[in-house]
Amino acid sequence: MSQTLEAVDDPQSNQENGCDAFCVGRQLIAHHSAIWKSVDWNEEYPNVRFHPQVTVDIVGNGILN
Repeated sequence: MSQTLEAVDDPQSNQENGCDAFCVGRQLIAHHSAIWKSVDWNEEYPNVRFHPQVTVDIVGNGILN
């Protein structure tokens, strides 16, 4: 299994080890700087709970549409 797949398959383990593989911290810095400045990211990040939702739009099938 590739490292990328392992990161996606086990996000809680990565999170517990301080790995922000989905760049949530960067999103906070860019879009919510006041929140970023008010928290200790290294302390708070392992406690964040994620509830992912995925939507897929199939735009074609095969190599010829």
